Amino acid sequence: MRLICPHCMSGVVVSDDAAGTEATCPKCGKSFPTPARYAAAVVPDAGESSSAPPAPPPPTPSPTPAPTVPPPSAPPGYVSPPPPPATSQRPSDGFLPPPATVSAPAGYTKSIGFTLSPRVIAWLPVVFLTLTFALTMSPWVSVDIAGTLYSQGPWGAMFRKHNPNRALERLVPPETIVPDEKLPGDWLLMLPYLLLLILAMVLAWADRLLQSVDPQKFPPPVAKIWPSRHLIIAGLSVAAVVLVFVQSMKGFGLERAVRQVVRENPTLVDERKAAEASEAKEARLRVVEYKEELELAKFNLSRTIWMHLAVLCNALAAFAVLGYITLEKRGDKPPPKVMLHY
Repeated sequence: MRLICPHCMSGVVVSDDAAGTEATCPKCGKSFPTPARYAAAVVPDAGESSSAPPAPPPPTPSPTPAPTVPPPSAPPGYVSPPPPPATSQRPSDGFLPPPATVSAPAGYTKSIGFTLSPRVIAWLPVVFLTLTFALTMSPWVSVDIAGTLYSQGPWGAMFRKHNPNRALERLVPPETIVPDEKLPGDWLLMLPYLLLLILAMVLAWADRLLQSVDPQKFPPPVAKIWPSRHLIIAGLSVAAVVLVFVQSMKGFGLERAVRQVVRENPTLVDERKAAEASEAKEARLRVVEYKEELELAKFNLSRTIWMHLAVLCNALAAFAVLGYITLEKRGDKPPPKVMLHY
């Protein structure tokens, strides 16, 4: 008989006399039961005499049921192969469908979250840079005395201009008037700031609108820098934020002009000269500086909400570009998801 060892699945030849007993596998050395021999029953011929009693059939042994053979165990060191990765269509902008819903861990009952989709984040630099450019048309610094007396934006600071309220200017005290000739120019910082902002905004719009265009069709200088466009947008946005920060530390033109008007106040000028000539020079100079601060407070000089929004949008544009670059480096991995469990 040719059998298969249930332990090592090797072919084994067993003699017919060993039917119904235990056989040993020559390969693995383990024993296993063999099936019993089958004996066919002889049926008498119908033509024989009916007077002779039929011979009783020989007893047929009941067939021994074959034992249940467990599946062979994996050999030592065998590691099952990982399941094949699920194929997914990846659009050109790197968007992947969100992963399956994550159940809340133990101790929490609810979960809420959102997926950081590259398709959405890719448009954030365009939106934030465009908003920043629009906010440069608004006043960033203002002098409010019974209303807005003077205001100035980055464009006016660059060209030594401000927006005076001439009707209100005739009603306020003379010492609170800021003449046009006292306005200094901020072109050294505001000109590169506005140029960097405009360049970053144009490049961000080009990145979104020219996605389907082959870069080889661009002019050679543009085709050369096109693969690095996201890093360039991020660098331009960061540089613009740095320039605004430096200008804020220095003070805009209208702010410096107001401080100059306060320093040139005739009364305070005389008091400062007298303080410098007195024996208690330091104490009297501190008193004069305190009076200058009180005089400066009369102008109610402040920076508007539009300036803070412009700087915030500019910084968010830089973070959005850097975030999109990070998501691009993930390749075919699903986009990250922010979850809140409570």
